[in-house]
Amino acid sequence: MSPSRHLLVVSGTDAISAAGGQFCRGVCPLANSRYASRTCSIGYVALISTASSPAVTRAASSASTATRRRERILEAAARAFDRRGYLGVNLNDVVQELGLTKGALYHFFPTKERLAAEIVRRHYAAWERLATRVVGEHDDLVNALIDMSYRVGRGFQTDSFTRAATRLSNERNLIRTDLPPPFVGWIDRVTQLLERAKTLGQVRTSLDSAAAAQLMVSFFYGAQAVSQSFTDRQDLLDRLEIFWELMEPSLRPSDRVP
Repeated sequence: MSPSRHLLVVSGTDAISAAGGQFCRGVCPLANSRYASRTCSIGYVALISTASSPAVTRAASSASTATRRRERILEAAARAFDRRGYLGVNLNDVVQELGLTKGALYHFFPTKERLAAEIVRRHYAAWERLATRVVGEHDDLVNALIDMSYRVGRGFQTDSFTRAATRLSNERNLIRTDLPPPFVGWIDRVTQLLERAKTLGQVRTSLDSAAAAQLMVSFFYGAQAVSQSFTDRQDLLDRLEIFWELMEPSLRPSDRVP
């Protein structure tokens, strides 16, 4: 029987590294069997190679179902946190909306704090992926920054994870768990991009990259907050357009001012 590959999504606090000769107790359906995952890390995909069998097929199907259920929980919670904030959300509401039991929710997220922290973490992870992707699409790094701001702006308008994570970050003093620090990663990434742009002649060499990055990130977060208050962020992209009309000429060398 020829080997085949199956994807297992491993999650939960009982997941431990297979490198130490142990498997994922209570999470992986193949745990304690002869089917050992090649790698195992909380919340990541583990790839296994084994001979095809009904047991493996059922295990893969079970893992896929668990992954979809976890995603549904996160999506429902993000919508709730976006609408009502951290204190206004009761996990019973999330359970009832999805038609799940409390046990099903607590299997993935034992506390509301853990659920909130995962939403914030995912938001920042998504930002890192977006930044990498957008920079790869542009030769001009200032244009990449502009494009990135518009894409994030559209996320604030339409994406419940982005909106919920921002609200939860603003309410971090109410959440009794550590959350990723806001703004720092954005400021560092923008600073690095501006420094690279200098070496390419796309930004004037006299620019204080760190100060410019602070200004950009501060404007963006302030603009989205003001836009939320006035139009539920519907005019956010218009505010970004005005910002870049004023900001871009101050970044460019004199021979590249648009």
